[in-house]
Amino acid sequence: MPLERFDADTLTRLRLLTSIQIQTWPKIEKYRFRLGSALSNIPSLRKVSVRVLESSLTDQLIGAFTSRLRHVEITGSELRTIDAEALEGIEENYELVLKIRGTQIEELPAELFAKLEKIPHLSLDLRDNKFSSLSPGTLYSNGTSWENIGTKLISGK
Repeated sequence: MPLERFDADTLTRLRLLTSIQIQTWPKIEKYRFRLGSALSNIPSLRKVSVRVLESSLTDQLIGAFTSRLRHVEITGSELRTIDAEALEGIEENYELVLKIRGTQIEELPAELFAKLEKIPHLSLDLRDNKFSSLSPGTLYSNGTSWENIGTKLISGK
């Protein structure tokens, strides 16, 4: 039986929780519950691993990205698209490991990572997706940024 109700403040009292593996719940009414707000209320949370059950990541994680997070992993064998605003708020981090792995994603919107340019210490792991190519424009909003601060291209397997 799928989860149908989850109170957003359920995790609030877990003051010492530093790492969580969780999934989205498509059957829960969105106006009553936001996974992002439930996660943001855990003060010690540093690592989040989310398995997205839907085919599209849109607003499921809005509010989850606090400056305390250091590691975010997004997976989902059915995940095919990520909305440009899906990572809203992630730009407040100083240091972040972002993994988007094991999905059916073929391309990322160019503006998706615009916020990541502001994170001084960023590590990206984009393995096990369906990308045919990944242009510098996806990671850097203009060619000048790429030339000045961009990482050298490293071919993957």
